[in-house]
Amino acid sequence: MNSNKFKFYVLAISCLCFINCKQSPNDTVSIKNKKIIVKSKNKKNANSNEKILDSLIIDLNNDGKLDKIEVKEKNNSERSLLVQIRNEKGNKLISTNNEIIGCSTCGYQGGDPYIGLNKSNIGFEIELEYIKLSFFYESNALYLKKVDVLKTEPNETGITENHEIFTYEQFGKMNLSDLKKDFIVGLRKRCGKTENNIEGLYILHSCEKSRFKIKIEENEKVYYFSIFDGKKVISKGKAVLINDNESTTIELGKMGGLYTAESIVIQNYGNSMNEYIHFTQCDEKYLTFEKVKL
Repeated sequence: MNSNKFKFYVLAISCLCFINCKQSPNDTVSIKNKKIIVKSKNKKNANSNEKILDSLIIDLNNDGKLDKIEVKEKNNSERSLLVQIRNEKGNKLISTNNEIIGCSTCGYQGGDPYIGLNKSNIGFEIELEYIKLSFFYESNALYLKKVDVLKTEPNETGITENHEIFTYEQFGKMNLSDLKKDFIVGLRKRCGKTENNIEGLYILHSCEKSRFKIKIEENEKVYYFSIFDGKKVISKGKAVLINDNESTTIELGKMGGLYTAESIVIQNYGNSMNEYIHFTQCDEKYLTFEKVKL
């Protein structure tokens, strides 16, 4: 055996010893054509469509160890929230929820209602479209502490934003794992009172000298919309009204908005996770098309 071959096999044996210490139990290690090969048998992870959408690392229980909160997405639609507490043995899962974070097309604009995870002075927050949920840690569980509902109303210069705050003294002690989708739907109903008389002309006064307008007409109990850029129709189709008692949204083709008796409020652009823009000429995030009294 020459010195080069001897050096290779010494190096190979050393690498094998190191890899065997680090590898997964499902991995195999072999030497082929003077190359060290590591193969994984964990087909479930390799073929999984699950990904981590967002994460937050904070000390939830004030024990000096960093805990982990993750939002995971599967098949580009199913989303789950997982909370893990760090202890001497590693991370322990203490709470999961598969309902309160909606899918990527479940928002008011047919877009993503999820905004992000944030640290708070009591624990952490989940920020959704128009809704912020605050949670705190107690006895190896997470509980809802506060709900902040953003309500928007049109005014002469744009939009007035008001916050309606609810605390656990009002809604009771609610475990994060037990929160259902119906709870979020109920909160969304509080985002604005509406009426269903939607037929008419709506003008965007705050951008480009009122060049953009939405016209809604009824024909045989079906609503149709036309979106104008000046005198040119740039989009048209059926207008779909979704009424949830105290809140009404309206779908205008690929665009949607929050409908009130006097206006349609459109979210003009999304975020980094759900990028879109409807009116590139307008800088405002929320555009208020005000109904004209004819």
